[in-house]
Amino acid sequence: MFCRYPCVSLCCYMDLAIGGYGNGQIKMINFNNGTLVVQLSAHAQWINALDLAPRTGLILSASEDSTCSVWHISDDCTKVSLVFTTSIVNVQLYGGRFLDDYGNKFVVSGYEESQLFCYTKK
Repeated sequence: MFCRYPCVSLCCYMDLAIGGYGNGQIKMINFNNGTLVVQLSAHAQWINALDLAPRTGLILSASEDSTCSVWHISDDCTKVSLVFTTSIVNVQLYGGRFLDDYGNKFVVSGYEESQLFCYTKK
């Protein structure tokens, strides 16, 4: 699928390839037939990291716009809803990872930052 912005992060869920793009979009593409299933304007700048919690269908996105967000994929994989978002002031986020398969905890890292930022679901 053509896009003038590069896909810089990628994960898979069921029959979906989920990409984070340089224009701040998340696209979910059915890799069996190549159709675009969902397209989100998720961030204001590059999405540098995506991760997936396979047991719950949660997606973590981290962006240069200093925000990290958690999204939920609907059971039929046709909709995505925002579950959580936060901003880490003046930190361009470059990495992110769930710490379990359920998405109960995650960690993000920032450009030129020596510390990691950890979050736990309440």
